[in-house]
Amino acid sequence: MRQHLSPVRQKNLTFASLGQTLNARPRLFSLLFIFLSLCSWPFWSQAALAQHDHGAMSGTRDHSTAAVYSTEGKVVELDPENSRFVVAHGPIPAVGWEAMTMGFKVADPVLLEGLVVGDEIVMDIRFEGRNYLVVDVFKD
Repeated sequence: MRQHLSPVRQKNLTFASLGQTLNARPRLFSLLFIFLSLCSWPFWSQAALAQHDHGAMSGTRDHSTAAVYSTEGKVVELDPENSRFVVAHGPIPAVGWEAMTMGFKVADPVLLEGLVVGDEIVMDIRFEGRNYLVVDVFKD
């Protein structure tokens, strides 16, 4: 006596059970993605919060000579209490920077005196520690 063997050896296969089997994989991948995203959050969030880490932007350039770089820009915000200001500056090819808007600390708070938001300036910057420091500012 011959027994008929079905190519599918699963009992009571219905469309509902097939749908549950097929839907399990996308859910697994979604959960895996969420888990990996949450595990990596401390790493990418630190990079996002660093917001223009000037030291990292300098690439492999050797700053031991403390070279001074000049660029033109426009004052966007002033914070004299903290010796800082925000400038929309042009490119600085020697440092590898494109034109952007970023905050800078000034070497001497006196450099901010007489500046107002909207002033066109020329500024000199120097790498110091982990950041670039504005060492001179001239109204354009």
